[in-house]
Amino acid sequence: MNKGYITALVIVLLVLMVIYAITTTSRGTGTVKKPEDIKVQIDSTAVEKIELDLDGENVELVKKSGEWHMTSPVDFIADQNLVKRLASSFQDAAIDVEISNNPENHSKYQLDDENAKKVKITHDGGVLELLVGKSGPGGVTYVRLSGDDRVFSLTSRVSSAIRGKADDYRSKRVWFIEQEDIKATKAQSPEAAMYLLADTDSTYKVSASEEGPWVEPVFGKAQNYLRGVAQLRASSFIDDPDSVAKLDFSSPAYNVGVTTKDGEEHTLNAIAADEKADYFIATKDGQAKPVWVVHKGALGRLVRELDYMTTQEAPPTQQPQQMMNSNQEITPEMRRKIQEAMMKQGMGG
Repeated sequence: MNKGYITALVIVLLVLMVIYAITTTSRGTGTVKKPEDIKVQIDSTAVEKIELDLDGENVELVKKSGEWHMTSPVDFIADQNLVKRLASSFQDAAIDVEISNNPENHSKYQLDDENAKKVKITHDGGVLELLVGKSGPGGVTYVRLSGDDRVFSLTSRVSSAIRGKADDYRSKRVWFIEQEDIKATKAQSPEAAMYLLADTDSTYKVSASEEGPWVEPVFGKAQNYLRGVAQLRASSFIDDPDSVAKLDFSSPAYNVGVTTKDGEEHTLNAIAADEKADYFIATKDGQAKPVWVVHKGALGRLVRELDYMTTQEAPPTQQPQQMMNSNQEITPEMRRKIQEAMMKQGMGG
């Protein structure tokens, strides 16, 4: 074997070693898995725990006796539909193709350290950890593994199933009462009041006063009213104990009460959160926590005029803007105004 051949062989081996080293470095540290070896498909019913790192805010969701609970950053009942949607996003997930192995491209897919969402799924078959970026065309999500610089497209809408704040995963239902379990309700504001009695034979009575007189409402309107009471939802929460301690709920703007057929009684007292009274700060059953922020539309729909409840005409169609307002997010500006109003309320109380 001549020297030239040996020299050429050595050069080829050196080139291959350099290529391997560069490729390994660009793909991060640890064992590099092939796309087909990365198992991301998980039966949604087998998911036991979901951990999220949302811009430094750690969220832990745990399934207890078939019901999802948030255990961090606060202990609270989770929004069941939202968590189930997130768990289901891995039901038919699969790694599609490798998009890039260049770490300089991570920010392009929102997979850099600043923007990537860290997801850890614990299920009966093990643990899956992913860095989740933005959504791509065709319903895919860009992901990568921890310690691996490669970017993959994932055939799943997991990115859109992940919300940006811990509060988003807390259930916004004020109370967990089914419509058919309600025996009586009351809703009072400074301007009006509405009382409703549900009899065992599926008939209803309504009154503008606790003493009566009681009249029979339109059946469909009574059912819709009870549905609104049972599904009363907040927009957000206030967890600052110092601010909450200054609030005075002795003269609430709204007082809502519910009595179940089992004899349970629940109350919600709400005071105006700002001068325009677009939002109200509320406590339930006299408890110090949680303190809710409830939109005026959600409370206002519970104080119905007696004529409305007893008139046969169909209820007016709610305008899209009203629907948007009752479910809109609390913006930073709104939160600032609420905090200012709370300070004024505390100093004046």
